Amino acid sequence: MLERIFLNLIEQIVQVQTSHKTSPEKDALLSRNWEFIFSDFDGWLVLYCSTLKQPGGYWLYPMLCPKDNVEKLKAELPSFSIHPPSAAYGHVMSGDNHWLEPYWGNPEDFNSAETPLFFHRQYFGRPKGKENYYEFNQIVTHPLDLHWSEEHNSYCRTDEQGDEVEIIKIIRQDDISLILIRKKVLEKLLHLGNWVLIRYFSFNRFNAEWPSFDTCTSEVYEPKEYEAKFEIRRCKDDYIEFRGAQIERSETPKEKILSWRFSDNEEEVEK
Repeated sequence: MLERIFLNLIEQIVQVQTSHKTSPEKDALLSRNWEFIFSDFDGWLVLYCSTLKQPGGYWLYPMLCPKDNVEKLKAELPSFSIHPPSAAYGHVMSGDNHWLEPYWGNPEDFNSAETPLFFHRQYFGRPKGKENYYEFNQIVTHPLDLHWSEEHNSYCRTDEQGDEVEIIKIIRQDDISLILIRKKVLEKLLHLGNWVLIRYFSFNRFNAEWPSFDTCTSEVYEPKEYEAKFEIRRCKDDYIEFRGAQIERSETPKEKILSWRFSDNEEEVEK
């Protein structure tokens, strides 16, 4: 049974996708109530969201970006092209030549490349219905000492009492896929790698099954409430899409979160 906080999150995701159909607002299609997905949910942050089988839809995908590359990335937004990798390294061949190639391209580019937090894996040796799964990057799990727990369907670590504490939560329910991470743990990772979290996103609503895309207009928008840049693409009153990226930085000072005097585990702090 999912905790109430996760159930509320799923309910809100479903609700905002069709809220324009029941809203009394004159231009409900443009409502930005979908932006709640970037919030702090009782110490949890949403890393990934997919609602492909739902009407309208969310898509949220995270990458770790070197701090020094943020301004370059923002200049290129809202344009982006994401191809979620299925492996950290691939077997590449050209004629009789074979080599291993990392997901970020040239090995020398690691310090300037965006890094995926997880990989979409597929193995038909798993039980039916579980062939597709998420495998987290070792650059995330190893320094944070995280281990997969079948019982919790989460990446966990043990606390001082020996109990498993969920750190990265994976949820699949009602055609909605979610991955959440504890905020303090994410902040620690960002400091360790000198990264920021980039959450690429696409959110859309529609009133017609076949919108007239040749009537679309678009504008670039940068919200003042948080760091992001996205395109608002509208096709009359039939369809609207918000597409771009949000930037999440660590709010906790480095000297505090990386100190042995403080814990990044909220449950340990409470105890």
